[in-house]
Amino acid sequence: MIDKSSDVTLVFTVRIDSRERLENLRSTLCFYRSAVGAPMMVLEADSISKLRDVMADEFPEVDYIFVADENPVFHRTRYINDQLRRATTRCAAVIDADVVVPPAQLSESLDALLSGRYVMAIPYDGRAVDHTPWRSDLFRQTRRLESLTSCDGYQQLMFGFVSVGGAFVVDIQSYRRLGWENEYFCGWGCEDHERLHRLDILGHRPLMVEGKIHHLNHPRGINSGNVLDKVVVATKREYCRICSLTPDELRREVDTWPWVMR
Repeated sequence: MIDKSSDVTLVFTVRIDSRERLENLRSTLCFYRSAVGAPMMVLEADSISKLRDVMADEFPEVDYIFVADENPVFHRTRYINDQLRRATTRCAAVIDADVVVPPAQLSESLDALLSGRYVMAIPYDGRAVDHTPWRSDLFRQTRRLESLTSCDGYQQLMFGFVSVGGAFVVDIQSYRRLGWENEYFCGWGCEDHERLHRLDILGHRPLMVEGKIHHLNHPRGINSGNVLDKVVVATKREYCRICSLTPDELRREVDTWPWVMR
């Protein structure tokens, strides 16, 4: 269990687009409930709810929100901001439904934020292990971290040593002053890198904690890769635009973002 768990909410923002995605969420929620013990929040945005019964029957203690959304492109940044606005704890750990973060790394990230030295911590050092369907199934069955760590020599990193997505921990109000999630990222793209570079430009480079995170296997559709040309172009253009700004220009930019002022 994490010390000071009352200071952090674990936030999951999901669209259930496959059986594997559903089973990943069920297994990760069980894992974090047992290993971390912090309050959890799940927001599902879709045309119909695929989680309502699961959440009511298996996770009644979790703050579950359903948002009716007919758009096939999942606007995850917008929904994360809605959850940050709803959270009552000082900090939030925003974690993908398919990602397992070792609790010790979450704890170290939280301690760094509570010390006041950081606004954001990424609870790993750039190594995100992409697990095979077989090992992912093993974790879904056991819900034990050892199922993913017991065979270190056969682990495949998703993006080498430079991954920054999958999980981050923030001081909510301090992050709000730096723009929260950039809602101009309307779909899957490089919002994870934009988040890091924006904070770096503004003088608050996130801490990266030593260790790996673990990604459970699932099929990849339009919300899990560079699939829709229109979204690919828009997200890459926004990333390059933000990275081109000076600190003063970026501060003025963030001050105009409507979701920060809601």
